Amino acid sequence: MKICKYGQNRLFWPTRYQMLTILCSSLVGGVCLGACSTAPSATAANAGIERPDAPGTVGTYGQGGASSVSITTSPASTAGTNAPVTGAAGGASTGTSAPGCTTPAKPEDLIADFEDGFGHVQQIPGVRGGGFYAANDGTGTQTPGAGLSEAPAASPENHCSGAYVFCSKGSGFTKWGALIGTDVGVTEASVKKPFDASAYSGISFAIKSNSGTPTMKVKFPDKDTAPEGGLCDKNESSGTKACYDDFLSTVPLTASWTPVTIKFSSLRQAGWGMPATAFDAKTLYSLQLQFDQLVDFDFCIDDLMFIP
Repeated sequence: MKICKYGQNRLFWPTRYQMLTILCSSLVGGVCLGACSTAPSATAANAGIERPDAPGTVGTYGQGGASSVSITTSPASTAGTNAPVTGAAGGASTGTSAPGCTTPAKPEDLIADFEDGFGHVQQIPGVRGGGFYAANDGTGTQTPGAGLSEAPAASPENHCSGAYVFCSKGSGFTKWGALIGTDVGVTEASVKKPFDASAYSGISFAIKSNSGTPTMKVKFPDKDTAPEGGLCDKNESSGTKACYDDFLSTVPLTASWTPVTIKFSSLRQAGWGMPATAFDAKTLYSLQLQFDQLVDFDFCIDDLMFIP
């Protein structure tokens, strides 16, 4: 059985997870037509970036006020099961693979495992879309670079039962920093739509740092903080109407592969933009991994998924 993934309307063999089978509306010469989203143009990719300022303009992200997620590695003696990986609000990761590895509870819970060798994400036509992109403030260097018209390549590395992970590195940023991210909703007629993630309690992934121990922000733009929600003002850099003060958690990185679980109930705003009562999981636009200005980073991520 073949499935569609982000980027080219191409067909890919299933990876180590039995991902949700997506039936094509038609097949022509082995190409899936009418089911999978095409790769966004560089302009469209940049338009989807959640940040308070375009590269080179004045603006800054707020500091402090956000919750942190606690990270626990699974002990080697726990063969065949995962020890609880708790976020700020508690809760355990799922899966029954090797220690420190997780598998999605259901095939459609998987966001990305990168086993086709690219920064693709799982597509559910009309419901979920996206694909990984990079963004930064224009003052430093980042790999992969911003504005790519196609999904960036993943990196070959044996992790858990897979052979690819997704990596990014950057340095020298002095304004607001840099990020990688993916939309999770679909874009139809150039309109970016949110994904209803209210059936889930959060996300999980595995991550490691290849250099140093930087702290990473994991951000969840929703209707209250993303410009697409129509409630905040993207032209304001701060204040009670400003966009981009996304609900987030912070994750300190280490040199070892570490499983991380973040519960939606643990998310907090930094407090410099338009305030919202709570994160709205029904209107999730994107997932973003951000490093602040003056923070150099070199990290890899794998097995990104929603959790029940």
